[in-house]
Amino acid sequence: MSASKRLFIGLDLPAAIKAYLCNLQRRKMDAIRWTSNSNFHLTLRFLGNVETDVEEKLVRGLAKIEVKAFTLPIEGIGRFPSHGRPAVVWAGCGKGHPNLFQLRQQVDDLLIQLGIDCEMQDFVPHITLGRCKDSPPKQVESYLRDLRSLEGPIFKVESITLFESRLSPLGPKYFPLEEFPLKGN
Repeated sequence: MSASKRLFIGLDLPAAIKAYLCNLQRRKMDAIRWTSNSNFHLTLRFLGNVETDVEEKLVRGLAKIEVKAFTLPIEGIGRFPSHGRPAVVWAGCGKGHPNLFQLRQQVDDLLIQLGIDCEMQDFVPHITLGRCKDSPPKQVESYLRDLRSLEGPIFKVESITLFESRLSPLGPKYFPLEEFPLKGN
């Protein structure tokens, strides 16, 4: 059996955007375990454990993706699930950009071609700010209400990144393995 890594494909964020997101976490809240600055990203697809030989094919395929660079805003705030007890608090990207959805589709097409299983669900572009602990959701709802009209900076998306996720007792740590510049017609 070959070695495997826990992988996902996403957008790494510029330092200025990470700093802005950290500012949104300034409120001390027992109800939310905040995401560390180094872990901020926008997930295109979580893959789970991927064998080394499949990872090599994935890298070759990601290098061939053709989508023009584009911009995204930090806009809107929300939670998953949208009803009931909150599990995740996130910052949104407005309505996204057509190139973001084209990028996601090309990633999905590649995964299908490589036979990599992934959950087919609606794509809600977001950046996880924190995970909610097992506590009453009133604090989380108050935080969301205070930031409901969030309109932050715009950032340019010029590449996608293959990340490795390593789990530890302190939470996951994400490591960029390879970056793929966007290119397109």
